[in-house]
Amino acid sequence: MKTKKHLYIILNRVSGSGKAEEIEAVLTSLEGQYAFSAEIKDTEYSGHARLLARDYAEQARSCPDQAILVAMGGDGTLSEVIQGLGEDYCDLPVAFVPYGSGNDFARSEELPLKPLNALIHLLEVENPTALDVLKYDDLLRSQTYFSVNSVGIGLDGAIVHEKNKKASNTKTRTQQFSKYAYLSALFTAYKFQTPFQVNLQTKEKEWQFDDAILQLNLNRP
Repeated sequence: MKTKKHLYIILNRVSGSGKAEEIEAVLTSLEGQYAFSAEIKDTEYSGHARLLARDYAEQARSCPDQAILVAMGGDGTLSEVIQGLGEDYCDLPVAFVPYGSGNDFARSEELPLKPLNALIHLLEVENPTALDVLKYDDLLRSQTYFSVNSVGIGLDGAIVHEKNKKASNTKTRTQQFSKYAYLSALFTAYKFQTPFQVNLQTKEKEWQFDDAILQLNLNRP
């Protein structure tokens, strides 16, 4: 007999094309087919998912069922959830239901990209899969961050910044998350990106790059 799951859902309703509004109907369609219960909390501002993740993690410690924290949104929502859990709650299983525009993490881990299929996959899986988490320290700000996918410095961060800046002046979500929006941000970011020095060190060797515009660390085995 399968263990009943309890889904602690953190939902970004404005992710992607806004289809996250349909989540209640999707969950209802699965009732009766799977043994689960769920509760949903919406993110209301940037960084809110971090706080919600920690609140849910505390509740999960006394949950009689199999507790699973579910990030529903884009890669940004998942990232905030991971930041919120940090090392204090790393034993809590985390699932990702993609509702974003890019969904890089879901693609890299070959997860279902359709929310209904992702939920079915989540409810059918018996045991969680262990994944490595990148931990990095921002020495300038004295802060620690975590990533399940990649850590980028330079051009890629500038592209995201430019896209978000332009998105605030864009009326429709279709325009905000279109391929043109990313391409436009790429050209703008590249134009103003200045080279910087990178020192890369492993146990065996050390490299120095004097004119780097991008440093990307991928979380891959």
